[in-house]
Amino acid sequence: KGAKREGIICTKWTSPICTLTLYSTANVDTQVIYAMGPDNPTDNMLQYIVQRSAGKDEVVFMNVFETQNGDSKITDLEMKYADNQVTVTMKYDGQPRCHVFEIGKGL
Repeated sequence: KGAKREGIICTKWTSPICTLTLYSTANVDTQVIYAMGPDNPTDNMLQYIVQRSAGKDEVVFMNVFETQNGDSKITDLEMKYADNQVTVTMKYDGQPRCHVFEIGKGL
């Protein structure tokens, strides 16, 4: 059935090479589903994460990916959406960072 999101969801995948961390949220309530499904080729399986919403005209999904060996360097993470802008603030290795992305504008 999935879990309703509250704030930022943190998902981690560990491999022999590194840990991949996904921090995800949206501007509306969402449901998060973790499931196993076919890989390509289909004789292998892999883990899927699905984040979905229902009944909203505009949904903005916000994600931050981090690869690390050892502890995460991201703390105090916030992701906000307002006025067609996504603002991501955090401390990375103790240093403040802020990134702003305007929705609908090219790089």
